[in-house]
Amino acid sequence: MDTESKESESVELIRNIKDYDPSKLNNAQLADDMRICFAWYSSLRQGKKLKFTKDEVIELARKIYNEIEKRKREGKMKHDWKPEQMKKFSRELFEIISSGTCTLAKIPDGKGQLSIASSPSLAEIWIDNKNTKLLTPEAQIFLDPGSHSVKLKKPHYQDFSFSVSIVEGEKIEKFCELSPKFAVLTLFSVPSHARIFIDGTDQNKVTPETFKFDVSGSSKTLDITLKLPGFKDAEINNLALHPGDKIEKVIHLEPGTSTLSQLETLPIYPGNVSPRFDPLDLDEFLEKWNSFYFRKPFILLVGSLANWQRTEGDIDILVKARDPTPLLNALDRAIIKCFKMNEDQLADLLIQVHQFIHSDSLFLLTRWRIERAFPEWKGRIQVLDDSFSGPFTNFVELADLAAVARSEKVRQEMAQRAIRLFQWFPMLKPMHGRQKGEIYSVDSVIEVLRTRKDNWFDIGVYVQKKYDGTHCQVHKSGKRVLIFTEDGTDVTRNCPTLAKEFQQQPIGSFILCGEIELWKNGKHQPRALTAGILNASKPQPDEKDLIFNVYDCLFFDEVDIHNRPYSKRINYYQKIRETDHIKLAPFTLCHSEQCVREAIKKYSAQEGSEGAYLKRADFPYELDGKTRLNIKYKKEKSLDALVLKRNKVARTEKTYYYHCGLKSDHDIVYCGKTFNTNIKAEPGDIIKVVFVDISGYTDPKTGKRWVNWWAPRVVMLRTDKKEPDTIDTAWRMVKETTGRFEEKPMPDIKNLEQLAEFSTHKDCINFDPESHMCKLHNRLVDPDAPACPDFQPRANLSASAKRFVIQNHFRGSSSHGDFRVQLDHVLGGFTLGWQRADELKRELEKHWQLKKTKDRYEIYWDGELVYALDKRENVLQEPSAALKKRVFEFHKKLAMDPRFWKIDMNTGEELKRKGSVRDEVEKIFCVQKTREPYEWLSVEGVTKPREVEPEPGGTRFFPGIFVEVDSGTYYPGAQKPYFKEYFLDGKKWKGRVVFRLVAGLQGTKAVANWLYWKPDDQTPYVLSARAVRDNWLPSEGSAMPPEWEAKLPEELHFWKASDRKKKLELRKLAREYLIKKEVLSADDEVDFVLTHRYWQGQYVVRGLPVEDYHIKIGKHRFHLDKDPTHKFPEHGISALQFHDKDEYFIEGEKKPQSAVNPNRKIPAYIHVLDRGKAEIIADEPLYLHVRLNGKKLKGLFYFRRTSRDAEFWIFKKGMESF
Repeated sequence: MDTESKESESVELIRNIKDYDPSKLNNAQLADDMRICFAWYSSLRQGKKLKFTKDEVIELARKIYNEIEKRKREGKMKHDWKPEQMKKFSRELFEIISSGTCTLAKIPDGKGQLSIASSPSLAEIWIDNKNTKLLTPEAQIFLDPGSHSVKLKKPHYQDFSFSVSIVEGEKIEKFCELSPKFAVLTLFSVPSHARIFIDGTDQNKVTPETFKFDVSGSSKTLDITLKLPGFKDAEINNLALHPGDKIEKVIHLEPGTSTLSQLETLPIYPGNVSPRFDPLDLDEFLEKWNSFYFRKPFILLVGSLANWQRTEGDIDILVKARDPTPLLNALDRAIIKCFKMNEDQLADLLIQVHQFIHSDSLFLLTRWRIERAFPEWKGRIQVLDDSFSGPFTNFVELADLAAVARSEKVRQEMAQRAIRLFQWFPMLKPMHGRQKGEIYSVDSVIEVLRTRKDNWFDIGVYVQKKYDGTHCQVHKSGKRVLIFTEDGTDVTRNCPTLAKEFQQQPIGSFILCGEIELWKNGKHQPRALTAGILNASKPQPDEKDLIFNVYDCLFFDEVDIHNRPYSKRINYYQKIRETDHIKLAPFTLCHSEQCVREAIKKYSAQEGSEGAYLKRADFPYELDGKTRLNIKYKKEKSLDALVLKRNKVARTEKTYYYHCGLKSDHDIVYCGKTFNTNIKAEPGDIIKVVFVDISGYTDPKTGKRWVNWWAPRVVMLRTDKKEPDTIDTAWRMVKETTGRFEEKPMPDIKNLEQLAEFSTHKDCINFDPESHMCKLHNRLVDPDAPACPDFQPRANLSASAKRFVIQNHFRGSSSHGDFRVQLDHVLGGFTLGWQRADELKRELEKHWQLKKTKDRYEIYWDGELVYALDKRENVLQEPSAALKKRVFEFHKKLAMDPRFWKIDMNTGEELKRKGSVRDEVEKIFCVQKTREPYEWLSVEGVTKPREVEPEPGGTRFFPGIFVEVDSGTYYPGAQKPYFKEYFLDGKKWKGRVVFRLVAGLQGTKAVANWLYWKPDDQTPYVLSARAVRDNWLPSEGSAMPPEWEAKLPEELHFWKASDRKKKLELRKLAREYLIKKEVLSADDEVDFVLTHRYWQGQYVVRGLPVEDYHIKIGKHRFHLDKDPTHKFPEHGISALQFHDKDEYFIEGEKKPQSAVNPNRKIPAYIHVLDRGKAEIIADEPLYLHVRLNGKKLKGLFYFRRTSRDAEFWIFKKGMESF
């Protein structure tokens, strides 16, 4: 039978419901008919009309369900229902037909059948006082004949008990409606923060607050009292609570005297009275207060524009502050890892650190402000941070960082200054409280008004709409018009329609303040679209839809009126003629609280409104851009969100914040976290969250939508709701408000149902494991990837060996090294980029091959199929044991072949390769590992493609192959954030190896990179001259292996001393003892000499001498292009290393064509500029740290190699910051 006829038959059968026989259909037809039933049921539940009733559809679906289940039991059909992936109504139908309806189940001999369903479902089933471990709905419970007691248990609901009499061979169905165990009471007060007393007992809580009461079995009566200083006590007597009640009470407090003792609230003492100090007047303090500088200069222009006064490229601006982005990225990774490991307290702390750094970053704030100030150069301005303590070239000082003193006197002086036509001035920002400029509740607005020294209601309060647009000022004189934004950008050319209508105003000159909005077809458009039009490179077609809302006038008909009260200035801007694109902002003058509340409500409800703006009637326009005589109220939006994770705030008893989610078509999507609150909710509960701003994001990989809110406050527990709001609702909010949509990965939420049901164990977001293994290759190629937090091994009081392993980890045509060390119960360590990529890739690509077909992927080794994967990348076929062994043995042999590695696998020493002058040691970049499972210490063999934690694995298509290079025990040495020292005792690798964070390496975008090497000097760092000089000691233990501890007599075991001072003294004596024993060399001092070589240049080069400089420090020799004794450059001096020609350091005349004089006829001269002793602090292949003690060169200096195999170094003053 062809497909068409089959489909026809299926449709015919399903149309004839009464005679429908599912046993006559094949498996595919049966599954199709089940899908049709789901669709029919969903249509009926949505109110659509069908020729079948809902009961008929349910009965049909039940027949199909039973037939499918029967075939599954007989092994004739494979079918997974996956109800967790079904949509709402499909899942509802499934629960109906799957609960207590499996009539085809065979009842065992001597048994009867019990089917139980409940609302809500997922209740525990107890029979005869024993937990069956089953949850409702359950259709197949087989019991012995006779009487049985049944009890259903579910958290937050009362137990439901009944008896049932079972008859052999018969089935009994039971449906139970569970009753809530608790009543929920939520108390609000106006104003808020009233103390709550229940039945005369202080609850140590303030409004708003939610309480749960256990009222199972009977009702409960409460007497409630609210107390707030300055208000009369409010009482609610005989409030009855019944099981399942959800009661909200809003109590308006009346001004008066409270019985609440003033000692129970935070006391406020008069500011001019103190038992300890003399009285101090405000004016006296303000006279002494003055401005001061933090950094001078703070912002500088550098690069080609500063050097050549012209550029066709980027505009480089240096900010003397550090960019926290790498640290924030590292914190992001650390927070995710903490969530995965249930380290909630550490995660809480890291989140607070992240918020603090991000919100208080001077660099991020300055960069944002600079980029916003110059939209016409967007993309050209490059804001640089101060990572390397620049500037290094010519520069122009642009700005200082200063604290500018403010006082009433200063403000009055500023208010007396005039404003001038066509000169931009700062636009006002409101201030109140502790510099907060916005308020988010009407009650808070009233509270602020009450706390003001002058009575605003007597003076008068103007309330206007808070427009959701761009603040601008318009200057007009004659036919000339300029429009400036709040940051001083001239946008006149992008607003020709507005400019023309202002030109046509009959008033000769004026300066107006207002807000530009974009309206299309009568609908307000997001602020982002308005900003896009104003900041475009040329006028946009939509500029004809811009509206200028005038709300203030500061200059009118050649007269500066900014000093006049606002009540007078309003009369001037009312004289502006309204046009199609120029509108006058309406206002309401209020003299009472009630009027203010009504006006705020009125203007906040208007389309395109962000809230309301309040101005005291007598306020002058202050030209410093800040005023305490205005208040901005921003209306809040709200969403009912699902609690994904409850976080307890550290060092508090009952304060929490929450990670939340919203509902999408198939799952839950992330929507951000909340501010701290004393409202307690469980994961899986619904909470109402109010916020002031929201942004929308699309995951670039999955295409899923998610949102994040700003200033989110939890206001109540929504016990009346079972489902959160949808992502569609939030998406509409973004479109109607900010219009901010970006691409950004979404945190992946896993096992949400378990998380909601088992809150005590799953009280966290379950992110998908961030596969460290599957991303290592990319992180090595891009060393800018930040390291995760450093989990350091602890050095014990006496040297204690722990295990280590070194593995060569192959993944397709690439490989890296895994250096893993045992910590306490997990592993730490580093990933080493030790492969010579090109050579290894060419070799492995000869053997591995990937073939893609229509429905699968096939991976071959030397032409033989190893793995087959379906389109979802699930493994369909695995290799035989013989093939797997052959592949492993090849890679094991390859792992020890020195042609492909930068490290000698037998010793751990770096291999050398030919350089331009001599054999050079190559850099071995590393990435610090996160915590890993202890089991990875003994991994060896072949793992499947795509395999992730807790197993280490391969790439998307290729398997992971682990070859153990060495293993054994290790002792931790010095452990610093930027320096790690290990003493290995393996089968092959022995001795001291180090990992160090090195800054400024070429060939990488990262600020700093970890590097590995095995030093020639095997002395423990703790015994080095530098450690002694810097007073560095390990927090615990000796930081040495046992063989070094044994070199010291018992009385010099400094690590056993009881106090730090004693430890330092003994460690110094220990070093001196080892020097006398000639175990250590003396203070690593060598001679250094700096010389100057020059000869007279030709006349064509103005007769100036040709000159250069050379410095010799011990065995090291460098050619310098600048004199380091004369204004040592901040950015350093280029240094070329050479290895012979000591003649450069011998004074005197040098004959032409000699070893140090290349001229044919002109003599050269060398004389010594400086000489003295040098202490070698660190001498490694990639850098040299020294302390010079000459007549001119004194202090710390370092040389750092610029790139792999290079003879060029950078010579800088000071020590590296890493």
